[in-house]
Amino acid sequence: MDKFKNAEFTVAPQKKLKTISADFKKAFGVSLVFYKGAQIADGDLTLAALNKKTTKDVKSTADGLKIKASMKVGDAEKLFDTNFGVTVQIKDATGTKLVPNGITIGQAARGEYQAMATLTEIVKDDVHAFLESNNELLFNERDFQMHLATWLRNSTNTYDDVDVEYYVPKSALHNYVWDSELRLDIVVKKDDEYCPIELKYKTKKVERQISRFDEMLDDKVVVMKNQGAQDLGMYDFWKDVRRVELVRNRFKNVKGGLVVFVTNDPFYTKESRPNSNNYLLNMTEGKHSVVKHWQNEDSACAKTKSYKSFEVEREYSIKWYQRDVDNVPFHYCVVTI
Repeated sequence: MDKFKNAEFTVAPQKKLKTISADFKKAFGVSLVFYKGAQIADGDLTLAALNKKTTKDVKSTADGLKIKASMKVGDAEKLFDTNFGVTVQIKDATGTKLVPNGITIGQAARGEYQAMATLTEIVKDDVHAFLESNNELLFNERDFQMHLATWLRNSTNTYDDVDVEYYVPKSALHNYVWDSELRLDIVVKKDDEYCPIELKYKTKKVERQISRFDEMLDDKVVVMKNQGAQDLGMYDFWKDVRRVELVRNRFKNVKGGLVVFVTNDPFYTKESRPNSNNYLLNMTEGKHSVVKHWQNEDSACAKTKSYKSFEVEREYSIKWYQRDVDNVPFHYCVVTI
């Protein structure tokens, strides 16, 4: 009889984190890991104590919640955030490898994910975990890049290397149509496999008072600029998709990759008008055509070398996620190549 098939677990918020994790492992045979920012939380803390040591508002007085083996891993992790305001990840029995979000806890308990957990899937789960746990307004794309790279370097998946600004000469890539050289935002290595990650961080203006060297400054400052030019932002996203395709096609140790788009500008989530120049480049939720052309080939965009029309290899689907950071609504999507 499968002892994990009908397993159920009730979270007791007054217990220490290490006790909750031990009870979870006893019920399901997999690990439950609590986080304080990017680091694993001290197991001797209770949820109430964790509230004093993290930027998240931990709801330590919330009622216990029930986790069932039939729940998907990603849904169970979100329940912890919804009910207690705490970031958790479900990992294998050793606590070293992430379990894919799309399978049930029961499947994880039976080890049915082992064959499907590619490096790209593992890194993707780590990226989602960062985006769901980050509570800091990031100034720009470089700030986003550095914070995500730090998170990946601290991951318990123990990657062999996490590099940034990874240079690939354009001359090494077949059918690379752009004049600019390629510097991949992040490249993750594990054993003999690499996972390239391209990032886009498109913002509308946000002002905040900020603290520097533990002092709150008097005046508000612009923490995120108003970038505008959404049509070019959409083009750059699909350009990243194509560039990761070309890298994967060229190098045998690259089996796949990720393109991550984060924005506080809801314009990107809306479908473009059918007669608009950038209609084929829109990023609305759902499946998208392989054709990435400007509809007006006589437009300034179409005639600019940096914005040449191109095609991707398959129809990609976009799923948008929404999360508030410091009362600013953000949207993000992660596309697997």
